[in-house]
Amino acid sequence: MLPARRRASLAAALVAAVALGPLAVAPALATPRASAGVTSASTAAVSTASIDGLLAVGETVSVLTDGWPEGTELSYQWAADQAVLDGATGSSLTIDATLEGALLSVEVTGPAPDETEPVVVTAAAPVRVALAGTPVVKGTASVGATLTAQPGAWTAGTAYTYQWFADGAAISGATSAIYAPTATQAGKAITVRVTGTKAGHQTVVRTSAPSLRVMKWATPTITGTAVSGSTLTAAPGAWTTGATLGYQWFADGAAISGATSSTFKPGNGQSGKKITVKVTGRKDGHTSVAKVSAATLKVMLAPTPKISGTPVAGRTLTAAPGTWTTGTTLTYRWYADGTAISGATGKTYTVPTSMKGKKLVVKVTGKKTGHPTVTRASAATAAVTLPPVPTAPVPTVSGTAVAGSTLTAKPGTWTSGTTLSYRWYADGAAISGATGKTYKVPTTMRDKRITVKVTGKKTGYANVTKTSAATARVQVAPTPTISGTPKVTYTLKANRGSGWSSGTAFTYQWYANGKAISGATSSSLKLSASRAGQTITVKVTGKKSGYPTVSRTSRATAAVTYPTRTAPISSWNCPSWAPIKGNANSGIYHMPYQRYYDATKPEDCFRTEAAAVAAGYRKAKV
Repeated sequence: MLPARRRASLAAALVAAVALGPLAVAPALATPRASAGVTSASTAAVSTASIDGLLAVGETVSVLTDGWPEGTELSYQWAADQAVLDGATGSSLTIDATLEGALLSVEVTGPAPDETEPVVVTAAAPVRVALAGTPVVKGTASVGATLTAQPGAWTAGTAYTYQWFADGAAISGATSAIYAPTATQAGKAITVRVTGTKAGHQTVVRTSAPSLRVMKWATPTITGTAVSGSTLTAAPGAWTTGATLGYQWFADGAAISGATSSTFKPGNGQSGKKITVKVTGRKDGHTSVAKVSAATLKVMLAPTPKISGTPVAGRTLTAAPGTWTTGTTLTYRWYADGTAISGATGKTYTVPTSMKGKKLVVKVTGKKTGHPTVTRASAATAAVTLPPVPTAPVPTVSGTAVAGSTLTAKPGTWTSGTTLSYRWYADGAAISGATGKTYKVPTTMRDKRITVKVTGKKTGYANVTKTSAATARVQVAPTPTISGTPKVTYTLKANRGSGWSSGTAFTYQWYANGKAISGATSSSLKLSASRAGQTITVKVTGKKSGYPTVSRTSRATAAVTYPTRTAPISSWNCPSWAPIKGNANSGIYHMPYQRYYDATKPEDCFRTEAAAVAAGYRKAKV
């Protein structure tokens, strides 16, 4: 190193440096030295040195030399404001914070050809060292949000300029310390470049780290009416493509537990509260953004009304509105088959006959300040009917359910002025043409039950039909006949006839001159002498479960007569009504007054002599 006095003389001879840009200074020319007492006949080649690099704290600067032969060993000494920096003897220097604002220089020493003294070159920086911080982007990188550039720590008095970038491309006009990304920057990373300038100091440019990518968002809206039981839907709007959206519903600003889907149905717990929805958009590499909708009106508690009462003309129906939000004013409107009924605006409605066949609905409208106006409609009633005839008894059927018999409908006493009509049925099926008050049962109805329906009609009332209880099953009961000859000793037989229901059990009773003959209960009757002169009938009775018990009586026979010839009543006797004895061996008949009458065993008995003669007998002589 040169002595101090030499360094001072060299410093005085320093050539002024001219700046070549922010990273270099102009070279200084070498000053040749002559050895003491020796005159040099030649001049050393021109050597130069310059400082290269950014003159800012934290940066490294180096010395660029020229004019010395390749391989020449050079030595260096750095100085700040002409004060030597201890240990700063390398070809480069890392600038620390202590050098902020200093004017750096470097002295380069090297040999000169044909010179006894070395060549010393000094290079000085054209500007002072600047302190330059790293800028930071503050704020949420989303469309419309404000980003702020924070430049960091710089040399006091530094003036800043800004330029914002999206994915490395300068954003036109974005040159202030704040910037609000637009939809054009959606999906892009934002950076800011800060340029710091101060007179006499190094101008420094610093660029921030990139933000997360800009999220495109929209303020959500709520569709639907704020009514308990109704569905509200969050309409999120247009967000960055691929963003995952999450939802949270709030009531008066308080999160509603579990309400995290795009729809929400307010319940009674939200009555009187305003509903909002917060939509949060997330996507890898992007800023997460949450946006909250405007609030709805306060939730209205509005149940579905019901109609109490029966939809019958003349009756009064009542609207039961249910429990609405406290303080709600309710109004009513009644409808028939969807058409508003003129003047029907009360809580009750008396149904006129003109509503016959129509279905009724009541609509309840609730109004309250700060709440939505809500209309709720009840379910429709059944079609309106006319009232039934006030007095409509159940008819009865008189008569026996037997083929050939006549059944009569007994309608009972109906409301005065009621017109009655009749319809007869067999086992539930209408009988063609059977529309009178009476019905004569044909044999085709066998085994069927008969009913009658009585329908009452009266102006202003609904038709009413009443049905009788069913009869027993129809039995076919023909009139029996008697076969056989009505003569004493002859047997008569009862013929019950055909057509009775299968399984019917029969009993018999014989009559003489209309009086029951004791013990005569079989299907045949042998005529005794006591029946002579009497007419005979038989009554057949049929019985079967579920059927009427029916008795039929035959026509009477002719009066019972005696036969002219009959058998003896014993070995020796003839009946008193046929006293003439006929002896077959002798061919003689005997009269009761004859001599051998009592001694004769008859084979035939005759009522008259003519009968005996006709049978081939001749009269005994004694």
